[in-house]
Amino acid sequence: GQNQSDQEVPFLVKASAQAINASPVPACAFIQELEEAQLGYNTSTAIEELQGRIQRKLLKKDLEPMQALKLIDTLQRLGIAYYFDEKIDSLLEKSAYGTKIGNNLSQTALLFRKISGSPTILQLAKLDFNRVQSLHQSELNEIIRWWKDLGLVDKLRFARDRPLECFLWSVGIFPEPQHSRSRIELTKTIAILLWVDMIEGFLVEAKWFHKGYVPNFEEYLENGVATAGTYMALVHTFFLVGMQVNEHTIKMMQPYPKLFSCAGRILRLWDDLGTAKEEQERGDVASSMECLMRENNISSDIEAREHVRQLIQSLWRELNGELVTSSGLPLSTVKACFNVSRTSRVIYQHGDDDMAFGVEYHVNSLFRPVTH
Repeated sequence: GQNQSDQEVPFLVKASAQAINASPVPACAFIQELEEAQLGYNTSTAIEELQGRIQRKLLKKDLEPMQALKLIDTLQRLGIAYYFDEKIDSLLEKSAYGTKIGNNLSQTALLFRKISGSPTILQLAKLDFNRVQSLHQSELNEIIRWWKDLGLVDKLRFARDRPLECFLWSVGIFPEPQHSRSRIELTKTIAILLWVDMIEGFLVEAKWFHKGYVPNFEEYLENGVATAGTYMALVHTFFLVGMQVNEHTIKMMQPYPKLFSCAGRILRLWDDLGTAKEEQERGDVASSMECLMRENNISSDIEAREHVRQLIQSLWRELNGELVTSSGLPLSTVKACFNVSRTSRVIYQHGDDDMAFGVEYHVNSLFRPVTH
């Protein structure tokens, strides 16, 4: 028993953990920087006053439908629309039935793209951004202390020491401030239970690596969704946002919804676009691009990357198609699927060999206050 275990663990470490490429961000040291980022003032009063001013704008009886849509678009782009959800829903319903949009598409597009220069809106956006940063700081402090106390990295040599990346994924999936507890719990889930779904997939990849086997593209991609942890994260998201655990909701996850698969494939493909070259140099298991190149006689890496980008666009069309069909999933879960797809691009699109550096940059951006 003992000798067999000693032989198996190094094999798993060599064949599978190489693909993890774990170069951890110094999480505990990062806490010290965060503790210097306190805002130092109470923003609640100022935010309430600014909310009132904007609310009065939304309630104006002479507000033209297109002006209302422009205002709503501005609030959404600045991330502060959640303050006015009920009023926005009412305005959108009214606009849907009573708005006549002109034929000049360029003017219409400009109307929707232009960010309002209203000092009130911009000031609320700054204060809200800084207050949410303070909330993120508190969340990450809790997560890093929990991770350090857990000691998983000391117990498992191949465990990922990446609580910052896990937190960034949770912020991407649950961006709304009111989902603070869900972000914390999802981060913990990603950090630990990722291995429950991943281990079987990594064992498959280990066998491929050991035999020098290159899977076909579909075989690789289906296994890659599991190793990316997408199913695990989205199932927990489904229940974290308030769905009761019962026979009906469990059956909704069996098999996994198509939205989950689309989001997972987008994540896997963006991951490969960002890390394939470096992984190939390390001699890791074949990426999606290598599988595509072999199956389609593609000799150029540039051509293969373009092919993968086209596949991502096609998967996005499938996602959008699922959005307008009756999937039976709550809107919060549907949004989470879209957010997984968006976040995967943020993390992997730069193609940085050391992904931890890129992640640290994005995590830092969550804690640098906007100057007034």
